[in-house]
Amino acid sequence: MVLQPRVFDTLRYLIENSSRVVSRQELLDALWKGQRVKPGAVPWCVNHVRRALGQRALDKYPID
Repeated sequence: MVLQPRVFDTLRYLIENSSRVVSRQELLDALWKGQRVKPGAVPWCVNHVRRALGQRALDKYPID
């Protein structure tokens, strides 16, 4: 499966921190490091991670 680089980075970060809940702000700090991003950047990446894992984009439960 081919993932866009930022989606891959998001998935990797979530896997590396799978023992705890990762906040939106933590993802911004870790993956965008002070860059200005659109408000939808994190949800967009998370939705694509969900798709890659076979979940629906609108699922509200945590990614396992």
